[in-house]
This record gives sequence, structure tokens and C-alpha cells, in this order.
Amino acid sequence: PLTQDYVDTLIAQIEPLQQRFDTIYIGGGTPTALPKTQLERLLKSLGKNIAKDTEFTVEANPESLDDEKIKLFLDCGVNRLSVGLQSFDDRKLKKLGRIHNAARALEAISRAVKGGFADLSADLIYGVWGEDVRSWERELEEAAKLPITHVTCYSLTYEKGTPLFNALKNKSIMALSFNEHTITYQEIKVLLEINGFVVFDEPPY
Repeated sequence: PLTQDYVDTLIAQIEPLQQRFDTIYIGGGTPTALPKTQLERLLKSLGKNIAKDTEFTVEANPESLDDEKIKLFLDCGVNRLSVGLQSFDDRKLKKLGRIHNAARALEAISRAVKGGFADLSADLIYGVWGEDVRSWERELEEAAKLPITHVTCYSLTYEKGTPLFNALKNKSIMALSFNEHTITYQEIKVLLEINGFVVFDEPPY
């Protein structure tokens, strides 16, 4: 299968590497969509590149994160998990075409904590059509209650060739204005700082 060929190719590129890394990040959004056997091969291929203080992160989507994969991650030296929550609003998740709901997202965080992860990050998306500042404030308030150490807030973009891009082109949805994005972004900075997060400033435009 294609995923097997992809993992084989990654491992072939990893094996010649001799150095140890300060950070390792396995992302792309959905590494946890891989079967456990393929994930195990990939993670173990990095064993010789992990130092004692290496920050080793894997991205995970709520619908494909289970106890077996959490244990596998920890056994293979992963010490940080980045969970693609995206939103706590089921209507917003449905708009974005996500296949998990808010309850499953919260369960994924709880499952990771119970499994042994102390360093957790959550991804959230803002700037969705129809969203206002107050609804975004509620999202951040929910995130601040979670046992997480990091929040990444992404501004929604409309990539050419995607269903959302086509919907925007057909005018069945209306993107937020530059001003609305900017106001929301400023609100993100304020709310995260109030809740004890250190903010790294990277404007959406």
C-alpha cells in the first residue's frame, strides 16, 4: 500500500543520519492515521537520533489517537504530543469537514494525559466564516482549562482545489475581512497572555 511505501522511503532517508537532534517533529496533521505497525517502524528508526534532552513531538488527530498508540509513542521516546483539536464547536468542526466532534477532541487530551503525556499542545483554527470575536473567546477559554502547555492558533486559509476554496469561489461562503482577522488575532494574544501562556507573535498576514 502507498502508506507502506511512504514509511519505507522515510526510513531509508533516516537510517544514514548519524547525528542526534535537539528536536524531532513528525507532523503533516495525521501521522496517527498510520497503522500501529508502520508507526512503530518509523519511530524506532529514529532511536539512534534521540538524545536524552531531545524534544520529540508527534502530531495526532483525535479520531485516530488511541491508548495503544499513546503507549507506543512513549515507549519510542516521544515526549510531546500535538493534538489537532481545531475547535470545541461541533458546528464549526462540521463546517471545516472534520470527522471528529468536540467530545472526541476532549477525550483525546484526557486519554493522552492518563496515558502519561505531560507535554501537550493543541491546535485551534480561527477566522472561519460566520465566526465572531466572542465565539473565538469561548474557544480560547475552553483551551485554557485543558492540561496543555502550548496552543497553536491557525488562521483559516482557502487552498486552491479544496472544497472550501470552491465554496468561496462560488460565493456559498464569505471569508472574513482582513480587519476581522486582525481583531481576532489581537484578541488571541490578550486572552492567551491572561491565561498564563507566553505568546510568540506571528501575524496571520
